[in-house]
Amino acid sequence: MRGAPEHIAKAIVIAALRAAHESQRGCKLIAFGGPDELLERDLGRASTGLQALMDLMEQGFDGGTDIQMPIERAIEVVHGAHWASADILIVSDGEFGCVPATLARLDEARQRLGLRVQGV
Repeated sequence: MRGAPEHIAKAIVIAALRAAHESQRGCKLIAFGGPDELLERDLGRASTGLQALMDLMEQGFDGGTDIQMPIERAIEVVHGAHWASADILIVSDGEFGCVPATLARLDEARQRLGLRVQGV
């Protein structure tokens, strides 16, 4: 992402973070680009969370939309005790697909954990 789509995506992340903080929930960012471009940060209320958010505002990727790795990582995360009641918000500037096995794991997590998955 570059330009307006990148700015909009970052604004959405800030809005999601704000909503999480207002409801006393944690917020983990798994940012992604093309193959092997993955950035994972906890955006908690502590100063480390603020620094992670500031780092994100400076972060960019070279383009591409490889959703496979971040979806697989998100499924791993929500199976942990701390993130068991988490929601997943996917923010992207384009269309993408996932392999059927990953979608099946995501559906299983949605059913078993009550996971909600949203996309923008």
